[in-house]
Amino acid sequence: MTLLSLPITDPTAIFTIVVAIILLAPLCQRVRIPYIIGLIVAGVVLGPHGFNVLAYDSSFHLLGKVGILYIMFLAGLEIDAQTLRQQRNTGISFGVITFLLPLCIGSAVNHWILGFNPLTSMLLSTIYSAHTLMSYPIVSKMGISTNRSSAVVISGTIVTVSCSLLLLAVTTSLLKGGSDWSFLWRIGIGITLSTIIIGYGFPKLIRYLLRTYNNTVTQYLCVLFLMLLAALLAMASGLEGVLGAFIAGLVLGRFIPTSSPLMTRIQFVGNALFIPFFLISIGMEVNVLSFFSTPRSALLALVMTLTAIGTKWLSAWCIAHIARFNKAEQNLCFGLTIGKASATLAVIMIGYGMNLWDNEVINAVVVMIIIVCTVSSIVTERSARTIAEQDASKRAIANELQQSKVKVMVPVSNSETLNGLMELAMGIKTQSLYALQVVRENTEETQLRASQVIAQAHGYVANHGGEMTALFRSDASAANGIIESVHHEGITDLCLGIHQKSGFTDSLWGGLLHQVTQECNDSNIWIYRSIGSLTEIGRIVVAVTPHAEHESGFTSWMKRLYALSDRLNKSIVFISQSKTINVLRESSQRKSDNFIEQDFTFNNIANQLQPNDLLVFVSAKENTLSFVPMHREVPKWLHHQIADHSWIVLFSAQ
Repeated sequence: MTLLSLPITDPTAIFTIVVAIILLAPLCQRVRIPYIIGLIVAGVVLGPHGFNVLAYDSSFHLLGKVGILYIMFLAGLEIDAQTLRQQRNTGISFGVITFLLPLCIGSAVNHWILGFNPLTSMLLSTIYSAHTLMSYPIVSKMGISTNRSSAVVISGTIVTVSCSLLLLAVTTSLLKGGSDWSFLWRIGIGITLSTIIIGYGFPKLIRYLLRTYNNTVTQYLCVLFLMLLAALLAMASGLEGVLGAFIAGLVLGRFIPTSSPLMTRIQFVGNALFIPFFLISIGMEVNVLSFFSTPRSALLALVMTLTAIGTKWLSAWCIAHIARFNKAEQNLCFGLTIGKASATLAVIMIGYGMNLWDNEVINAVVVMIIIVCTVSSIVTERSARTIAEQDASKRAIANELQQSKVKVMVPVSNSETLNGLMELAMGIKTQSLYALQVVRENTEETQLRASQVIAQAHGYVANHGGEMTALFRSDASAANGIIESVHHEGITDLCLGIHQKSGFTDSLWGGLLHQVTQECNDSNIWIYRSIGSLTEIGRIVVAVTPHAEHESGFTSWMKRLYALSDRLNKSIVFISQSKTINVLRESSQRKSDNFIEQDFTFNNIANQLQPNDLLVFVSAKENTLSFVPMHREVPKWLHHQIADHSWIVLFSAQ
């Protein structure tokens, strides 16, 4: 009966529901809602003030608390130390601006509009100054944590949070009627000691722990311990634990390489468990109905929300003009600093405990938090995507100049698709060609079959005047075997085959192909279905998804296509929308290329195809810069409408 009564109290049932929420949250992106908002809304709907499915018990309090520490820890861990040093002065300036402007304007609003006395108004205004980098996972996901605007926000956050919490300590002491300023000495001594311990003790400790423990699980636990210890040291100094976690991230970042298994484990656990629990717990504290309970509640929520948003936007505008940020960077500063969580709730509960305001203020602040968190997620995602596109365009050229060696790999398991794949690989390769055979069971029979397929590949390549390196890997999962080989060999282009009789449901974007395309981000992936030799095609028709030019692999796959075109002596026809067509035209290496500018739809692409054309559909993975919802329908479209053509689905390197 426990499972049928609300709220649910059974730990297994609670955890099952939370995992289901985390699994479903990414679906929000299909309707252009950040997944962060999906988690918060789920907390609102299922929490005590919604349908009361889940109670805000100790598990949410514990994991939610660790979640906010984790967000700040990752922010410090992923920030580039050199970029942080370069933007130090600008960051300090932004920290002062985004602290003082909301404080001064907020104090005036609280006193003259909301009717609080001056000292109470100042204490309440710290909710406008303090902010939480709750949208930072979006920045991390977009890969722009080293952007100058991100570094400025990170530096500014240190200043803002420190000043806000120090002001909170001073104001509460004065409101209690105390005249003893010795607490400032205690805070000063505590901050000094904790800084020395974290700054000088943690590096020595992490070196010792990483040398002593080779297992990544134990290494992860060591890092988690140091994060929590830093938070405790900050709390013992009279400050918020998030500040200690952030500083710990900055200190430990240089000992944990970005591409290391340890960093992967740190990000995985945070994004899969702690951070989602924190976001859900925020939603569970929101009582939407309180917004409509009395006219004063609505007025308080409206005024506080507008003040919070307006002052943070003004702060971002000021630093953008000082540091000459573009519009996207200004919006990123605004989006990251508008989010509020732990510090804001701490201020409200402290004031409530001192009888400085009533329950209506708490309800209004909670409503304000859900609104500003929504604004934070939406603005951060849009501006981060724009910045990522700008950075990607610059990196694409640099990456191609640095890429001195092209390595093409063909996993060979099906002898019926082997010749077509090797033909494609030899057409796009300029240097090294690898044939991979993944053996799932190490028996004489499987070894013999693998050797026969590799021998067939060797024979095809030798007959066409090429050279090939054979690779063997034993793995229970073919997908894992391919992924590991791609990473180990530094493969730039991976060619995968689809049998011409296979249907889309059992071939494309399911199982092996889905896993490989998601994990091999540094490689161009060519998924090829052939109904004949490439020498028999008429033209190469390339349908390029809008914004494909922003992906880092854009220049490289363009060069491969031209190499294939030259080898086959076939013309290329590019189809895309105006912006992308203009970039393609500028990148063209031949005057004979044709460019068709039109709406990027399946029907428009199909109408341009002639018999014997080879279709190359440049698609995109989900959550990448050039992804659009229509890409989910590509397998079905190819199966039903392009069945009479050979085709390639190309995923650009990220």
